[in-house]
Amino acid sequence: MGDYQDNSEAYDTLAENIAAPTAPLSSTSYFVTNTSLNTHYNDGYCAANNPSSSIVVLDYGQPVTATQQPIGNPYGTVLFDAHTTSTTTYAISNAVESFIYGYNDAYDRVPNPNVTCTINPGSATIAIGTSNLIQGGVGAVSPAHARAWANMVNDVRAFATPYSEVTVAAGFDAEPDYSNYSSAQAWVKTFTLSSTATLYNYGTVGAFPCTTASEHLPHGLSCAGWTVDQVYQLSSGITGTKALPEIYADTYPMDWYQVDRWGVQTYSKQMSFAGDMTGCPYASCDPQYNPTDGWQTLWLELNSDSATSQNPPWSTTIVCMTSDCSVHLTTYS
Repeated sequence: MGDYQDNSEAYDTLAENIAAPTAPLSSTSYFVTNTSLNTHYNDGYCAANNPSSSIVVLDYGQPVTATQQPIGNPYGTVLFDAHTTSTTTYAISNAVESFIYGYNDAYDRVPNPNVTCTINPGSATIAIGTSNLIQGGVGAVSPAHARAWANMVNDVRAFATPYSEVTVAAGFDAEPDYSNYSSAQAWVKTFTLSSTATLYNYGTVGAFPCTTASEHLPHGLSCAGWTVDQVYQLSSGITGTKALPEIYADTYPMDWYQVDRWGVQTYSKQMSFAGDMTGCPYASCDPQYNPTDGWQTLWLELNSDSATSQNPPWSTTIVCMTSDCSVHLTTYS
């Protein structure tokens, strides 16, 4: 895209004075609707289409525990198939391993007659994702769930050891509208103490990242449900976390710049941005940001200030793994 114009007095950056470089090739991430091994294998195979490096987030939905999901293993998620199917960390680990098998076969140029995608494989980071969502009385944003998630991620990492082109990580869609901060923080801290895998926050700020919830804002803007420091902590402040934020609208990059600037001013520590995520599933996001726009607007905001300047390596856009998740996504906001 061209130069970025910032017309809001609520933000003070110089993004309009610089031009963004070419965005990295965007990968495809998934709202996961099932744990089919065949589906995961084929999608993993087709994910091998970036000759350099990419990240793929496999978002398995909101966390649940035994009382809501009595299927043997007591911890898991609710998938994105119209919000009806729960699954276990055991089933998720098997599905992700099948995704890795597919990626590795594409990397080794093994033919796959079941797909028509073009492969051009490089290395990939596969982030196994959940969220802090508590919806309809269902949800378990708890330390116990975080430990179970970490154990599952650790098992998949061990499985992937022979596949040098694959790095296994975790993802957390942290959003102020989903739960209180203390629950999300406890989940993130427990995970990072239980696994050395990087945890990528692919969430959103929710609204303007205020210093306090009562901060006065111009133009009728509202403060996010969490303070700017709380967003910072879940995105880079807590050791082992990095940011892969949703960039669904033009204000999102400006919000994340404010969070990064807070970290520099308060802790003398820049945020670590791994990239951006586009692919907003909601009608409210019209017009849509394409992957190039999303990455370049984030880059422009960060690089308008020498204190936050950086070059995020990745770009990804998230889509439904299968066609039966659109109904659920209309309520997942």
